[in-house]
Amino acid sequence: MHTMLTLFDFSTSLAALLASVVLLAYIYPNRCIGTVDRPDLPGPRGLPLIGNLLLVFQNRNGMLKFLDNMEATYGPLFTFTLPSLGRNIVINRPEWLEHMRKGDTTIYAKGKVVRDVFSQFAGSTTPISTDGSAWKDARRLVQPIFAAKAVNTHASKAMCEIVPTVKTLLRAACHQNVVVDWKDLSGRLALGIFCKMAFDVSTDMLTTELSCLKLTNVLSDTLTTLGVITADRLFNPAWRITERFDGTRSRFDAAKARLSAIVDDLIRDRSHPGGFDAEESTDYLTALLASTAEQDLSSTRDTLMTLFFAGRDSTQNVILWALYELTRSPGWIALMREEVVSRPPKGAEGIITFGELQAPRVQNYPIHLAVFFETLRLWPGLPKNARLATEDDVLPAIPEKGLPAVRVNKGDFLLWSDMAMMRNEDVWGPDAKEFNPRRHLGEDGRFVKPDTPRFHSFGSGPRACPAMQLMTYEFTAIFAGLLCDFDFIPVHPGVRKSIDALAPFMDGPFMVEVHDRVVQ
Repeated sequence: MHTMLTLFDFSTSLAALLASVVLLAYIYPNRCIGTVDRPDLPGPRGLPLIGNLLLVFQNRNGMLKFLDNMEATYGPLFTFTLPSLGRNIVINRPEWLEHMRKGDTTIYAKGKVVRDVFSQFAGSTTPISTDGSAWKDARRLVQPIFAAKAVNTHASKAMCEIVPTVKTLLRAACHQNVVVDWKDLSGRLALGIFCKMAFDVSTDMLTTELSCLKLTNVLSDTLTTLGVITADRLFNPAWRITERFDGTRSRFDAAKARLSAIVDDLIRDRSHPGGFDAEESTDYLTALLASTAEQDLSSTRDTLMTLFFAGRDSTQNVILWALYELTRSPGWIALMREEVVSRPPKGAEGIITFGELQAPRVQNYPIHLAVFFETLRLWPGLPKNARLATEDDVLPAIPEKGLPAVRVNKGDFLLWSDMAMMRNEDVWGPDAKEFNPRRHLGEDGRFVKPDTPRFHSFGSGPRACPAMQLMTYEFTAIFAGLLCDFDFIPVHPGVRKSIDALAPFMDGPFMVEVHDRVVQ
């Protein structure tokens, strides 16, 4: 009798469960559970209860291509739903992005799901993983390294040390007929400059000996691993589960441990038993440790991890893709060389100083600036992003484009792809997909800074990237220092694609022949 009652109870519970599932499937026939039906928005039809989970999961390692394909089908406005993320509305128009950015940090935030992902890397107290007052505190902590005074003092010093080293290295490659992986070299350049300017630390990633290029760049490889896995997690609601079956979790943990060890070594080497003397060293790390000496160092570790990521990814990305684009448009290389010859750098070792680039009312290097911004237009440092609506809102109609006002409900995610938007012919003209720095030059040859958010590589609004002037200087000093001395010829010319990470790094190495340039 007891067994029969148990079986009856089990059958009753199972029937109730199935009835609940059927009822929920009826309520949510084409979207994930908990989302509001939006027949006013185009997009791929989802499955009952789980929405577009299977479609997005299949494309989680290639979300840029997925978003491009969806835009080709549905236009700049479309939607899909996912468990945990709910309703995602893609808004690939600068007008809508401008509206959203005005409410960034107030009615729009990163949201818990995104914060949880970025709390794993770079950390829970960093600008990329916080909202509200916590974000303001984290932003204030990193701001000094990007200030004009710091760039002028420390970045200029780093350039005068590292660019000549790279010249000697490239000359050796030329004379010994050794091809160079520009992707690897640009990563070493970015990290070497950053470590010198931020921490006053010289690394062995770049020396005058070609043998340095045969050594594994552990720090760069570690950052790449963390960036790729983090990007994959953003569109995988079950990443905590799936990563345990394919080894991703163990790879992430190992990479995180390596980066933590590097950061801890930096902190330990810079620590002084007697406290910090502000007059002894003025580099960013010393000042940071001095300001947090009496506090828990966890936020300092998070900050340094963030800076390693930001200092490497953005700079490497633009140096890498710029040479790729320039070798396909050699006329611009000639113009950049002419510009340097007509305006010889005044810094030590023949390196451009930050002051030369920022001289008021004087544009010393407009061609370099145009090439820099055009590279970032095609290859933005953060090619896709998202914000969570914390209250109801309405995006304005764009009648000249035939686009209606868009209702945004509290809890909706707004997504956009800077890469798609800045390659859109309807936004940038018929040559939007072409590398054409001339679009950033006026009739008088002066550089014209592109307007935001149409140009969105540095973001806009409260969360705009503070590193623009640092990156601009690094780019100009590097190419002005190298292009006049060397020719670079790709070993395998042709169209290259990017990998889908936090930054759009080139897929595979970019091998180049290096030749001494003979000036007639």
